[in-house]
Amino acid sequence: MRVQTARLGASYISDEISFAFAEHALFDAHAFDRAQLGQMPPDAVLIGCIGDPDLLALRQLSDAPVLGLAQASLQTAHQEVGANGRHAVITGGQAWVPMLHRLIVQLGLNDRLSDIRAVDKTGVQLAANPKAAVRELAHLCEQLLATDGALKTILLGGAALGGLAIWRRRFRRGCVNAAS
Repeated sequence: MRVQTARLGASYISDEISFAFAEHALFDAHAFDRAQLGQMPPDAVLIGCIGDPDLLALRQLSDAPVLGLAQASLQTAHQEVGANGRHAVITGGQAWVPMLHRLIVQLGLNDRLSDIRAVDKTGVQLAANPKAAVRELAHLCEQLLATDGALKTILLGGAALGGLAIWRRRFRRGCVNAAS
C-alpha cells in the first residue's frame, strides 16, 4: 500500500474554504503520485476525508477506481438500515452540515437520511479533549434517537474523531458506526 498525503492545503478541513483547497490538493497529490510512478497507476485511490473532496471529478481523471470515506460509509449505512430504516450523521463543526448534505444528495443517498447534526467545536477541538467530546457527541446521538424511531445507524464523521470509536459502548442500541 502507498499513501500520498497532500503537499498543500489545511491540515484539517473545517469550512468551505479549506474544503476548496482540499479539492485542489487532491488533484495535486494524484498528479504527484502519478509522476513518481511513471505509467504504473495504483490499484485504487481512497480519499481520506469524510467530505470526499472532488470524488466524482477524480474518478474521471484516474485510471484506478476512486473511493471516498464518506461515500463508503454512507452506502454501508444506507444498505444496513433497509427500506424502512433511517440513518444520520454527526460531526464536529457546523460548517460540515451543509457540506455533507450536499454530498449525500449528490450521491443519491438522501432518501433514508434522518438528519445531519454537528456540535459547534471542530473535529480537531473535539479530539483535543476526548472525554468532553464523548459527552457532546453522545448528547447529539441521544437527541437523534429520541426524535426518530426509525433511526438505526448514526455515522460519526471526521478523521479527527476516528480515535473516539470507543465511545460507542455508551449506547445500548448498536446504532453508532465510525465513518472515519
